[in-house]
Amino acid sequence: MGQRDRHWASCDAPIDEVAEQVGHADPSFFRRLFGRRVGLTPSQYRRRFRAMRLRLQ
Repeated sequence: MGQRDRHWASCDAPIDEVAEQVGHADPSFFRRLFGRRVGLTPSQYRRRFRAMRLRLQ
């Protein structure tokens, strides 16, 4: 999920749209899969990634 993680964190698209773009027809399944593999919900991941990126700028 590396590329998917980066895509998710770097875009402003809604979860449903991102899920579809990375090949998941069911956004709910995408959220669960993401959470299991990454350890955070997609929203939590996005917030942490953006905060980290802002600190590095």
